[in-house]
Amino acid sequence: KGLERDTVLLYNVLSDNISKWNYLDRISLNKKTADENSVFRYYFNLFYVGLTRTRENLFVIEEKDVSDFSNFFKNNFNCLDENNCINSLTKIVSTVEFTQEEYIRRVSEFIKLSQYENAIFSANKITDDIIKIRELNRIEIYKDYVSISNYRQAGIKFWEAGILDEAKNMFRLSGDTTLIDLIDAVSQNNQTSLNIDIVNYYLDVLDNKLATQIILDVLNKDLSNLKQNQKEISNKLKFKEKK
Repeated sequence: KGLERDTVLLYNVLSDNISKWNYLDRISLNKKTADENSVFRYYFNLFYVGLTRTRENLFVIEEKDVSDFSNFFKNNFNCLDENNCINSLTKIVSTVEFTQEEYIRRVSEFIKLSQYENAIFSANKITDDIIKIRELNRIEIYKDYVSISNYRQAGIKFWEAGILDEAKNMFRLSGDTTLIDLIDAVSQNNQTSLNIDIVNYYLDVLDNKLATQIILDVLNKDLSNLKQNQKEISNKLKFKEKK
């Protein structure tokens, strides 16, 4: 619920619950009673939501005949046999082309609904590798941190990924507004990821334990990378000397 698509296919939404529809048919509900019946409302709304998610093409496939909806389908749908239905749907699917912007929009929609697997599927359709990596990072951060309300750590992770607007939003939610000023100072309004340049602001944030700890963590990480690089260079030199 909440998503709309140009083409929607509903498969056995009524048939899977036919026992409920048969029961409601047997007790012959009038409109007033039906409106007040929680069972009727639940299964009708389930079907209604599916119907109203489509913008252009709606396919309803039912294996069983639910008598309460026979006139509805007869008066509002073109009834196709299996082959014609498949051909019609195939023709629509073959002409569908999604832009990169559409996939990015879908990622955001799925994140809002906490549908992370669907978000990952859409992100992997993005052709620009830089944008794809950014969106996959966003999904991971929302899944691992935002979903459990760990906004501070989410903000740090967004900052590390260079997604500054969302980093700032997370710091607003966590109450760490000083870090927003620190982001602005370091990035100077550029989408700059968390890096060694932050050390220049260490003295300015000495009274903020969180900010100083972030700076120290960045320094330790950078030092570790330098050591690893030095080790790789040393190994390459030794290899050349042996040759």
